[in-house]
Amino acid sequence: MQDWEVLAMNERSLRENLAEKEGEMREQLETLREAYEKAANDRDTNGQAVEGLQKALQEVQNLRKSELKRSVETYELQINDLRKQAQVADEEAALAKSTLEKTRKELARALPFEKEVKEKNLLIGKLRHEAVTLNEHLTKALRILKKGRPEDNVDRQIITNYFLHFLSIDRSDPKKFEALQLIAALLGWTDEQREQAGLARPGASNSSLRIPMSPFRRTPSTPSLNSGMNDPMLMASSSSNKESLAELWSDFLEREAGEDSRRGSGSVATSPPSRSEAGSGLGISEK
Repeated sequence: MQDWEVLAMNERSLRENLAEKEGEMREQLETLREAYEKAANDRDTNGQAVEGLQKALQEVQNLRKSELKRSVETYELQINDLRKQAQVADEEAALAKSTLEKTRKELARALPFEKEVKEKNLLIGKLRHEAVTLNEHLTKALRILKKGRPEDNVDRQIITNYFLHFLSIDRSDPKKFEALQLIAALLGWTDEQREQAGLARPGASNSSLRIPMSPFRRTPSTPSLNSGMNDPMLMASSSSNKESLAELWSDFLEREAGEDSRRGSGSVATSPPSRSEAGSGLGISEK
């Protein structure tokens, strides 16, 4: 009987122990279940976060790729433009180099003419000064001619200049004969006086000025003697019965003064002739 009681007591204590263990196990199971559910929830939450991050990362990567692609295309266009600009710059540099070389050659070719240009400029200034001086002399002579009698108006200074120039010319120069012709025309020499001076052949019957052939060969710088017949001073001797020498000289001065006033300070090609040019190339200047 006691053995059964002991066994029953053991069984009861064992059952109680098992019941306590079962309760503990149930509590542990519930705790584990809650932890599992919490872990599952965390897993789902983290999964969604990871998925969102992956999507964001993908978008960032795609955006970055597109930006890089656009940057590469832009840089390629810029590189192509720079290459074209470099090519154009090379062509322009080559053209500039050829132009520089051509300019240097032209400059080297033009340098010898620099001195000539300076001399021409000096000559232009001198001719302009002579034109102004000649205009003043012509105006003064015209004013003097208008004050006196036409038959007495012979410029002593002109005769003096022609005479002094006649004395200074070499005997072999054809201009010496032309200077004597002009002096004879200005002074109105007779045929006898012309024969004495050697301007006319002895026994000449006509009253016109007979010009002997010059023994010297004519050069381009030596004007023809026949050209002196067109001078107003030489025409005076052949038309003395119509007009006096002073009247012809007055008309000549009026024409020259009119031409000077029209031409003014024009170019050298149109500038008024100097006293030497007015004297049929004798080189007589105002003193």
